[in-house]
Amino acid sequence: MKQALVVITALVLIGVYWCQFHVKEKKIGIYKVTYYSNRCDAEQLPRNFLQLTRTPCVTKIMWQEQIGSNTYRWMSWTPETGTQEGVLERK
Repeated sequence: MKQALVVITALVLIGVYWCQFHVKEKKIGIYKVTYYSNRCDAEQLPRNFLQLTRTPCVTKIMWQEQIGSNTYRWMSWTPETGTQEGVLERK
């Protein structure tokens, strides 16, 4: 009986965690936005970068910037670190 109660409690906690912290990705213009799906409506996310950074449910924004004729740099933004440069990619 005690083991069954522990299993049920664990499943409930996993379910609560899943619902509270489940993230999804959506392409908005040039940005790939990662957000908490239960904290905001994907259709109402702003299209402006500055407004996206001020939206509490957004956890990460990624995009590419062209720095040469066939060279691109991945950029990312998170609330904890701000904007960071990433990997170079040649196309």
